[in-house]
Amino acid sequence: RELRVTRERNRSDGEMTRQFDVILHIGTEKTGTTTLQQELLFNRRRLEANGVCYLTTPQRIEARGIAAAAVGDKQPDDFLKRGGIDTPEQRHAFREATITQLHDALDGLPSHVHTVVVSSEHFHSRLKQPDQVAWVQRLFAERARRFMVVCYLRRQADMVESYYSTMLKNG
Repeated sequence: RELRVTRERNRSDGEMTRQFDVILHIGTEKTGTTTLQQELLFNRRRLEANGVCYLTTPQRIEARGIAAAAVGDKQPDDFLKRGGIDTPEQRHAFREATITQLHDALDGLPSHVHTVVVSSEHFHSRLKQPDQVAWVQRLFAERARRFMVVCYLRRQADMVESYYSTMLKNG
């Protein structure tokens, strides 16, 4: 679904905030999400040369940090736990840092970049409450000329077969 954001936005210094077409891929399990993310990352330079930026969390192939920032203060999250981010204060600081990092990344993009792609299967599997989804939308609202959510679906029978083969591969 595409949300159009039409009002003009001005920064506090009077300059217009740069806007992008934002594509949020919410990936569901066993639909090729990891393969898609690997290809986006592998082709990052080629994409950027053509006006498309693929944003990721540092040291990851996808934007797991944004999904973790959106879960709020109470919901358990393995990404935050591994990072030692446990208390509401630490989670708040992580959310603020995520916002700053996103804005810095967008501000640093070459002028010909018009589209930003963000992907994480954790948008689908971790964000279960309307306020969590709304947080992600607000995160991009100021910077989104257009906002599109993309989700690939798979027939359940095919998904069961894929889960089974993955279980066999993983022992």
